[in-house]
Amino acid sequence: MSGHEKAWLTVALLAVTTFAIRALGPVAVGGRTMGPRTTRVLSLLPAALLAALVITETVIEDGELDVDARLVGVATAGLLLWRGASVIWVVVGAAAVTAGLRLLF
Repeated sequence: MSGHEKAWLTVALLAVTTFAIRALGPVAVGGRTMGPRTTRVLSLLPAALLAALVITETVIEDGELDVDARLVGVATAGLLLWRGASVIWVVVGAAAVTAGLRLLF
């Protein structure tokens, strides 16, 4: 099996798995309603997962901790978002800080 065939097989398997996982929630819950605490926790899970993925991709390279300008850029983006900046300014600010640090070091 070639590399392209393996890649497409992986994509297909991930699509089927994603569909199965997404279908499992409504099937498991059925017509019942969830409590307010459960609903609140479930609404926060996507943000927590995204944050974990961003940080992992930012500071881990080749299985080792790699702290560089990218981490400062992500921290800048987080700070700008926390302060209420629009998304375009968050992207521009994080890119500018990262680029500036890469030029200096």
